[in-house]
Amino acid sequence: MIGREKYSFLTLGFALFLLFAMVMPVSGSPHVFPINTTIVTNSAQFQAVINETNSGDIIDLEPGTYDVHNLTFYNTLTIESNITMLGNTQNTTLDGQSILSARGIIGNGTSDVIGTSIIIRNLTLKNGWTEHPSGGGAVLSDGDIVVFSSNFINDSALPNHYGGALSDHGGGGNITVSGSNFVNCSAGIFGGAIYDDIDFVSVNSSSFVNDYATASGSAIYGEDGVNATFCRFSNILPTDSNIIESYIGDVYAPDNWWGTNNPVQSTILSAGGISTINPWLNLTVTSTPVTKMGQTSSIQAYLTSYNDSTLQYNNIPTNGMPVSFTVIPTTSGTMNPSSGTFMTMQSPASIFTPSIGGPATVEVTVDAETIPINFDIAPILTGITPANAFNTTAIPITIAGNGFYNTTTTLPTVNLTQNGYNNVTLTNVNVSSVTSINGTIPLGIPAGVWNVVITNPDGLESTNASVTFTATQYVPTPTMTPTPIVTQHHGTPYNGGGQTGGNTQNGYTGPQPASQGGVPAKPVVVQQEAPPENTPIASITALAPVQNPSILAMVILTLQEYQFWLILAVIIIILVAVLRRWWIKRQNPLLFKK
Repeated sequence: MIGREKYSFLTLGFALFLLFAMVMPVSGSPHVFPINTTIVTNSAQFQAVINETNSGDIIDLEPGTYDVHNLTFYNTLTIESNITMLGNTQNTTLDGQSILSARGIIGNGTSDVIGTSIIIRNLTLKNGWTEHPSGGGAVLSDGDIVVFSSNFINDSALPNHYGGALSDHGGGGNITVSGSNFVNCSAGIFGGAIYDDIDFVSVNSSSFVNDYATASGSAIYGEDGVNATFCRFSNILPTDSNIIESYIGDVYAPDNWWGTNNPVQSTILSAGGISTINPWLNLTVTSTPVTKMGQTSSIQAYLTSYNDSTLQYNNIPTNGMPVSFTVIPTTSGTMNPSSGTFMTMQSPASIFTPSIGGPATVEVTVDAETIPINFDIAPILTGITPANAFNTTAIPITIAGNGFYNTTTTLPTVNLTQNGYNNVTLTNVNVSSVTSINGTIPLGIPAGVWNVVITNPDGLESTNASVTFTATQYVPTPTMTPTPIVTQHHGTPYNGGGQTGGNTQNGYTGPQPASQGGVPAKPVVVQQEAPPENTPIASITALAPVQNPSILAMVILTLQEYQFWLILAVIIIILVAVLRRWWIKRQNPLLFKK
């Protein structure tokens, strides 16, 4: 019994030991310190949390802005946003408020524990400013610095100092960065954004914008070498020599966007060993064609090709990269939108709508690279006033449409064309607006329907089959010739009483006045008051004499006029005769027997 009880106690003790081992934390496992802006409102309170940490612990920040600077860590430490609370670089920030401090926002420095490392994840560290000789406006470490998906904005070190954002100095640690952004960071000597004075710097899928250093390595300085791939370097200011420098090591920097399609390696890299930037990414632009008014073009920019035109499939941090679309001259058209930002290696599409005809250019600009897209826009014709006229005079006309333009020295040409005739060129051409052209059709244009052809100063022609001009030949209307009225009178009769009839030499054949007692009667003179001078009077044409028709002629005329009725009457008479004979034969058949 005693033996069994002994074994039972041993079994129970072992079970309790296992249970205790399961519930108790493993020695050395990281401890998470969750904090928020209610718990921590200043640097002293944040420092108090750091002082409670052990090596490998995590400080987990809920979303918010923490106004802190000159924080000192003594152990390897991770500071990150609380992703469970939806924390990210956009809403979780350590703000140094541009207060000059010994360690910028956070650091250990050579006077503290050497060899400690720091990990930054999903945070924004901005406005850090350090006076520490080793620099590091945002982070200073003597051990490794590891950064994931974080932003460093407006972080800087004083003149004659190093590493505007990150500095690893004196402790033999490397700097490793992935998916992060360094914007407006600066240093007084080396490493405008990143500086490592002993070891290696490795950067992947990150962007460097407006960073600079007064001496060398305006973006990155790594004493023992630099590896930078799939990064964006935009508007970096190498005030002394270069963007990336390694004093004794190699610089391997292919697959990057250098802010231009034509980077010069000697101004980008400086290395004690081997260096390369080839291949690099090129900006490309696509557009749909536009040849005349009323059409539009969709224009889009891409960062998906290498300088040798092969495609690349890795993603560089282009999200948020600005792009602009500019029309030259500005009166040529509009862009909608005129600017935007990249997303997954491409810009938003912008629509070009021409306002006038002629040459137009859309400039697509990303960083220091500008790609022009050239268009030549033909005008359109919608009408002509007047659309027809006689050709006896020069004819002023107005042509309606869109896209008309002229240069300071050259006007458009307007021609009328018709098959079989030489072109007729309008004179006095004037572009009163982009929608109206005035001109004059010369006197004597041949009659017919003419097409209208407009040629802009760049030589681009436009016509419209429904817009034509019709020239009409003038035919004069016959006019009445005015003649004076001639006074007519009777002729002188022969002597002899009772004689009638008069002299017809003046054309009068009517009765003459009778003589009285053998005295010739006085001729009767018919007079008419003369019309006023220069009054037109219609001429009188004499009628031909009319003869009385003969009886035969009258019969023929009557037959011609009434021939239908005469024929009808004859037919009726014949029918009546036939019917009468039939009826008599029927009533008296004996009369018709032989």
